[in-house]
Amino acid sequence: MDNESSDSVALIYAHFNPDIRAAYHQKIAELIKPRGLMILEAINEGHLEYRNANPSVGGPRSEDILFSKDSVNADFPHFESLFLSTGEVELNEGTYHNGIAMSLDSLVRNYLD
Repeated sequence: MDNESSDSVALIYAHFNPDIRAAYHQKIAELIKPRGLMILEAINEGHLEYRNANPSVGGPRSEDILFSKDSVNADFPHFESLFLSTGEVELNEGTYHNGIAMSLDSLVRNYLD
């Protein structure tokens, strides 16, 4: 196994613009060893309604960089979902992330050998 591989990776609120997102996600997927894990916590689609109601919650301002169950499956096609949940989460993360947000939490495994 090459030294540039990892048993696990965590993407915590790592939102990328659509023009680079697929390439970044592909590179991240390539860095995870076979049977390795990826933890993903992100702002989920539908969050803009929460942001409009409470700008203090922060998060992306554009729907096209938010996550969904479908976008996780599309961006990481060689991963099996072990856990995937969406719902409200209360953020209390300093000055710019306070209030109820829509979150996506996922644990996936690379099933390529």
